[in-house]
Amino acid sequence: MGQHFPAGYLVGQVSKVQRHNSGEFAQIDVTPAAQLAGGHHVVVLFSDSLAMEQPHVNR
Repeated sequence: MGQHFPAGYLVGQVSKVQRHNSGEFAQIDVTPAAQLAGGHHVVVLFSDSLAMEQPHVNR
């Protein structure tokens, strides 16, 4: 996939969001859509501030 996922590609479902006091960081627990061999850390970058304010709804 060349380091990019197409829009709407399900990689997991958010199970918990804990925002840090600074407002710049959050700890987000995600249940993966596929079985993984072990623990992984990822960085999620949002393109605008609205993405952090409005949760995504699966359709």
